Amino acid sequence: MKSPLYARIIFLILGIGFLLVLSSSLYGQDNQAQDWRINFPKTKEVVEKLPNPESLFIFFMAGQSNMAGRGFVEPLDTIPNPRILTIDQNNTWVYAKEPLHFYEPNLTGLDCGLSFARTLLDSLPEGVSIAIIPCAVGGSSTEQWLSNETYRGVTLLDNFKEKVALAKEYGTIKGILWHQGESNAKADLIPFFEQRLDSLLAEFRGIVQNETLPIVLGELGSFSEPEESRNNWKAINSIIHQVVDRDSNLALVETQDLKHKGDKVHFDSESQRTMGKRYAAKYLELVNARSKKADNQVTLIGEMKNVMWKGELFGNIDLDTLKNKTHLYGLGPVDYLKGEIMILDGKSYKSTVISDSTMKVEQTFQIKAPFFGYANISKWKPQSLPDSIETIKDLESYLDKITKNSPRPFLFKLNGTVEKAIIHVVNLPEGAKVSSPAEAHQGQVNYPLENEQGDILGFFSTEHKTIFTHHNTFLHMHFITADRQKMGHLDEVRFKKGTMTLYLPAE
Repeated sequence: MKSPLYARIIFLILGIGFLLVLSSSLYGQDNQAQDWRINFPKTKEVVEKLPNPESLFIFFMAGQSNMAGRGFVEPLDTIPNPRILTIDQNNTWVYAKEPLHFYEPNLTGLDCGLSFARTLLDSLPEGVSIAIIPCAVGGSSTEQWLSNETYRGVTLLDNFKEKVALAKEYGTIKGILWHQGESNAKADLIPFFEQRLDSLLAEFRGIVQNETLPIVLGELGSFSEPEESRNNWKAINSIIHQVVDRDSNLALVETQDLKHKGDKVHFDSESQRTMGKRYAAKYLELVNARSKKADNQVTLIGEMKNVMWKGELFGNIDLDTLKNKTHLYGLGPVDYLKGEIMILDGKSYKSTVISDSTMKVEQTFQIKAPFFGYANISKWKPQSLPDSIETIKDLESYLDKITKNSPRPFLFKLNGTVEKAIIHVVNLPEGAKVSSPAEAHQGQVNYPLENEQGDILGFFSTEHKTIFTHHNTFLHMHFITADRQKMGHLDEVRFKKGTMTLYLPAE
């Protein structure tokens, strides 16, 4: 007869085997083989008392599986912090422990959320808590998000809206962590990815009702195989870079040095923790940039309408009194409308009329202006101007489109060749009175240009019509030729295709 101890050992072995089989069946597959140990056991701890809404900073995690998390959860990932919260599948507030996502219980593992919160918490006041709201669903594409598709049991945008409503009730929404693109890394989808990603990010901000909401995006990994797939991932990353580059409220987390968990698709646990730290660092960069006065902030002195309608022609600013002339840019008319002014990288140019066909351009700061706009800009972001942008109206629409989420007003530069252009230099007769735009343009001389290479300095704003732009435009631009012999207010232009470079202030 077998001893009781022997029977217990047999029973224990059989029990462990049963649990292993059960665990293996529960964790399923997510297009790749999964580690059945992916979820470290944890005990849910409900939050009894929430912080005040203004002290609870809420962040959303959205995208697909590399944001939902597929890493192996270890004990260190389940240690709670009383200042880091999340929600469970019933929208109950609980202390955050990995795994945070619950939409795919058979698949979900370690994500970057807790690492993000722990890192960010070190830079926040002691009275502030963080809540991480999981919204990512493995395998989801931008098309599915935009169409509000129900995918893997989650209606993507409706779920996001529900979580936003909950967040607004209990806290303050501070940003979104986004990682997605693997499902769009296909030859037939890549051409549409940029437009759809732009639209989706705008949709998120619209739901939150914050057009400048910080969103931090992550690159896809560098480990996809075969080569065709890896090249598609590179194409997606290139597009993500472009989207981030033109929006000062977006930031990018680089991932090319991170490792996969063995499936060549998903980041491993250590990489997820590293990503969390990088997401936090990039978010702080965005916040810190907002808190500081940007060196490219435009200062406006005087108003165009007061010159045009009230005859206030006197100088409101003496350019020689500007203390910081390093990387200084500016434009406006000379006082009493006796010429035009353009400052390029600390060099000030003044143009005055000599005749109907000639002008004088001199370099000087000994000038006053009735209205003037200027900024110190140390860094510019260059980009080729699309050939489809040929006229001032084209340029206005293009700038409005690509800078929706950038600080406004702003100065910009263009360098290249104009096929045709008309610039003017104001030249008000001595003693003339001004009470209308027509009177302000008395004596003005228009100068036609053809195939001239040079520089344009422009001002863009949708809020400064009649203050610094005319009533029918968002732009105020001056052009100076490469030889610095001609300079004036730009009235008409046709850009030479393939020659123009646009420069926007680097944030």
